[in-house]
Amino acid sequence: MAVREPILKALLNYKKATTEPEKEAHRRKLRALFESIGTSAAQPFEVMLSTQNALAVTFRDALRGDPLENELLGILTKKYAPVAAQCIPAAPTPPPQSGVTLPGVTLTDEGSFDVLHAELEQRITALREGCGRIVRFNMKDAKNQLLKLVSVLSNLLARAQRSKVAAFAESDAAKRAAGLKNAGAAYTGLFYVTELSKLYVNIALITDSADVAGVPSSISVKPEDNPLAKLLLDFGDDKAIIALMQAGLDADEPAMVAALPAGRKAYELHLAGLDRAITSMNRGAYLSKKVIQVADITMIAISIYQVWKLPAVAGGSPPTILGALPGGAAVGSVVSLPSLARAVEAIRRLVAIGALDGALIAGIGSLGGGPSISLPELQRPTSLAVQTPGGSAGKSPTATMIGTPNGAVVPVGRTPAELLTPNGIRIGQAGANKDIRVIKGGPAEARAFFDQLAAGGSPFVGGYKGSAVTLPGGGFVGLRMVATGSGARAVPAVTIDVRIPGIAIRELKFVP
Repeated sequence: MAVREPILKALLNYKKATTEPEKEAHRRKLRALFESIGTSAAQPFEVMLSTQNALAVTFRDALRGDPLENELLGILTKKYAPVAAQCIPAAPTPPPQSGVTLPGVTLTDEGSFDVLHAELEQRITALREGCGRIVRFNMKDAKNQLLKLVSVLSNLLARAQRSKVAAFAESDAAKRAAGLKNAGAAYTGLFYVTELSKLYVNIALITDSADVAGVPSSISVKPEDNPLAKLLLDFGDDKAIIALMQAGLDADEPAMVAALPAGRKAYELHLAGLDRAITSMNRGAYLSKKVIQVADITMIAISIYQVWKLPAVAGGSPPTILGALPGGAAVGSVVSLPSLARAVEAIRRLVAIGALDGALIAGIGSLGGGPSISLPELQRPTSLAVQTPGGSAGKSPTATMIGTPNGAVVPVGRTPAELLTPNGIRIGQAGANKDIRVIKGGPAEARAFFDQLAAGGSPFVGGYKGSAVTLPGGGFVGLRMVATGSGARAVPAVTIDVRIPGIAIRELKFVP
């Protein structure tokens, strides 16, 4: 970049200057140089300034504690991030306030397994139908590979059912419990594998449909010439994804637990890559009709169960579901409420008898995109709340909680201000300047926190190289994942850009 050498020289001169007139002359020079950086180069240049590049180190050293640092960074930010006033959506769609109450359901233990079996059959059918929509000749090898996986899943589901039937036929209580635990592990593993497979098939479907937007969909020997094909190949070769999928296929619960953290991170990175490709194609309305929806009845049921199981909201009466599904749809308009009630009760009952591991079931609900993902069909349900009548006298008549994207549960109504400045104190540690906050964590933690900040927002349409959301109350948050260094020394650097009126935080940097 032609401005790097002049900027480096101006920084060194500014640091050496001893009089105010000299300093002001160098300030003007630096401002002019930063203003000359093009819009497309502004964000990469800002990211570079947080690395160990020689210019970046000099920049931080020469301007440490100097207001000019923030001013120069602000010049770059204005080039690619929208002005807060422009981020206020014209007509935000509020989630339904009245909610829907699930009907009361009574299931036997065996009936609960039957509910899970039926849901898995529907998932496998959706995968098979998705493969059937892959029509391009140059995608036939990928299609055949996916169809083989679907066939394996069908066979494993039949085996899981036989395991369940054998367990219920067992007269010895200990053997029966062990058999039910094994059957539960098989069903849990299939839920993980089908969820991972949905993303795999969706990447293939988007790749297959890319020609419509003028993007080549053939598998290229030069992946850099074909980002979509690279996404498909990278997902199939990802060791973390393979480990979690294999653990699910083997019905190995300890292996699932061990593989889940890395598998979840890998899933989020692949989904973010797919989202960037979709955004660059500018064909969201068309592609939304092609993909398999993530927020199916199982994911919605898991989201509800995660909250309903808590002592704070537990009760004997059926829960009332508040909030909306991805895209703003009411729960009752997307899925059958009786079917959803059966799915929630089946999960609750099988966890209660020890057939399902509650933590592993919750882990399935953590797979999927947050509100920053451009297609609602690829988002998991992150903003459903549960309201139930209080149990005994003296307790609050209602309690409302919400499951967050990272599996935690927090009170409904946490605003970005409450998340970023709890009790009036900015989160994290001060970075290069006080408006940059450093937080311990990696891509998964950054994505989870970003999804909390972005809850209720709408995808930002503009020149931002990453995931960005316009907030309902005004303002903007953006998530960008880049790498500092190169080759073996490359380190992921994850930043959340914050442009919210009244909040004195400009960036959150997540450092492992």
